[in-house]
Amino acid sequence: MAETKKSKLFFASARAKLFDYDASMPGKLDKIIKLLKFDKHFIKNELVAVKMHFGNPGTHRTIPPLFVRQVVDALKGIGANPFVADSTRIKGYDYLHTANINGYNQTTLGCPVIMADGIFGSDSVEVPAGKHLKKAFVPSAFYDATAMVVLTHVTGHAQYGLGGAMKNIAMGLNAHHSRGGSWSSGGRGKMHMIREEKFKNITENCTLCEQCIKICPVGAIESAGDHVEIDWNYCWRCLRCTRVCQSGALVPPEPSDDSYEALAEGAKAAMSTFKSGKVLHISFLINLQPECDCMPMSDVPLVSDIGILAGEDMIAIDWATLDLVGDMTPIPESQAQGMINSRENDVFSQVNNRQPRKYLLAAEKLGLGSTKYDLVKIDNS
Repeated sequence: MAETKKSKLFFASARAKLFDYDASMPGKLDKIIKLLKFDKHFIKNELVAVKMHFGNPGTHRTIPPLFVRQVVDALKGIGANPFVADSTRIKGYDYLHTANINGYNQTTLGCPVIMADGIFGSDSVEVPAGKHLKKAFVPSAFYDATAMVVLTHVTGHAQYGLGGAMKNIAMGLNAHHSRGGSWSSGGRGKMHMIREEKFKNITENCTLCEQCIKICPVGAIESAGDHVEIDWNYCWRCLRCTRVCQSGALVPPEPSDDSYEALAEGAKAAMSTFKSGKVLHISFLINLQPECDCMPMSDVPLVSDIGILAGEDMIAIDWATLDLVGDMTPIPESQAQGMINSRENDVFSQVNNRQPRKYLLAAEKLGLGSTKYDLVKIDNS
């Protein structure tokens, strides 16, 4: 059997040992952008999507707008026409307000900032998916784009353990629902609920703290005396409510091989709309918090800033991310305090009680990339 080819990745450390711009993170990002050779992937006047997460009200550890602007300016420098986009995480109108508050707007970034699935989150195109999802709904602006640069803020993730480049694609390039359809038709909610129609609502455990009501992006939860009730017809199955519930009333489905495979299917469906060589990834291993940027707060990072990883292979980037995270010392007073961190059992996996390497292996089997990589280190001290 032929040995799997290693993917080439560029890595810049967050350490700055010299008092010099070239030793800074912005300076190293400039160099990584040059090494990625935008002009070999994108052409003049091409509309290039810059995919990123805009954060949530209360989240302050997102990608610094400065870094996004550097990517946008580099794309404009080769004559491309970039636009920054994400799909609806909360209602589109509110999400654009959040983006603006977090520093992502045309003034700061130098290009349009849009909702890829429209202000109502229902503008998408059906794409065939795998045996679990059957079909996916790719937000129209991403579907129509011929090229993309994916900017990922690496975090933990409640359902999958790691919020990395592949999760950014699988979730961000799949709409919550199609026009006239529901979560069960395919897409983001279907990945979460691959085996079940509903998550558990154990009413006797409810303390009526109402955190779930506050975080629900569609207002599908309401108080009902001494507990909460969920409008299952309206619920997106985003599972935010199950994450913030601390009384054991709202319980997410247990992770399974099927759910990890479904995430990989979602990523493959999204990537099928782009030709080879037209998608580049830049992952920021900074502010490595346990929760994804969909949460209404940012907890203390689990480990210190590591740096930037970039390349064409999102699977290799995420595998390398877990390796690098596993090499770090947990930060005191974080959720990882006292944990024994390693590549075999990294703190993201431990804190979230998930196995993210499983979905990466599933994606590798689908031909989305390789778990083997070579790091090209950017040495600017």
